[in-house]
Amino acid sequence: MSRPRLPQAAALLFALAGPAAAQEAVETADYEVLRSADGVELRSYPEQLVARVRVEAETAEEASEKGFAPLADFIFGANEPGEEIAMTAPVTSAPVVEEGGGAPEGG
Repeated sequence: MSRPRLPQAAALLFALAGPAAAQEAVETADYEVLRSADGVELRSYPEQLVARVRVEAETAEEASEKGFAPLADFIFGANEPGEEIAMTAPVTSAPVVEEGGGAPEGG
């Protein structure tokens, strides 16, 4: 089984702290297990804040580099109330490509 690719920020965390230390340092959101069967859990999570940024880039690596600083600034207090926000796993990134090369509306 191949290992899933990690976003740049998560990969950086592993590179700086090592896999064991990074795994211990990852804060995860609280949840309640509603049902479990065959190793799969149905979970209920409380309301969560999702921070995202849209960047234009030619490659995933370039997008990660452009998007990391604004998200980190927001998480560490450069937001409307000026408060730090808990950064919990999972950290994800996803490309958005539309026909004609335009960015989608409302994101």
